[in-house]
Amino acid sequence: MDGRKALEAEVDFRAAPEVPLRAGVGAAAGLPVWLAVLAGLLGPVLAEVRTLLEPASTDPDAGLPLIAVVVGVVELAAWVGAGWLALQRRPGALGFAAVAAAAAVVGVVACPTTGHHSAVATWWYAELAVCVVALAGTIAALRWWAARSTRTAGS
Repeated sequence: MDGRKALEAEVDFRAAPEVPLRAGVGAAAGLPVWLAVLAGLLGPVLAEVRTLLEPASTDPDAGLPLIAVVVGVVELAAWVGAGWLALQRRPGALGFAAVAAAAAVVGVVACPTTGHHSAVATWWYAELAVCVVALAGTIAALRWWAARSTRTAGS
C-alpha cells in the first residue's frame, strides 16, 4: 500500500493515447477571440463615445434621478459580466454586452427627461444612433452564435 509497485512498473506515459475533444467541449466551444474582445470592450467603448458626444451639463451639481442611477448600475454590472465572461471566451459575454447596450439605449432615451442637458440636439441623435447600432450588433452576434452552436451540435 505504499505505492512501490506503481513506481517500479515500467510504463511509458508518453505512449498514452490522445482522446480527441468532442465538438462543443472545452476551448472549442469558446467564442472566437475577436468576438470575445468586442463583447468585453463594448460597454467601456460605448461609454467613452457617449461622453465624447454629450455637451457639458447645464447644472453639474444637480442630483441624479433614481432612473439614471438604476440604469447606470445595471450598465456597469453588465460591463463587468461581459468583461469577465469575455476573458474566458464564454458565450454569456454576448448576453451581458447586449444588456449593457440596451441599458445605454435606455439611458440615452431617458436623458432628456432628467434635466441633465438643456436641449436635445444633433448630439443626442448621434448618441442614440451609436447605442442602437451597438444593441443591434450584439443581438446579431447572439443570433449568429446561436445558429453556429445549433449547426455544430447537429453535425
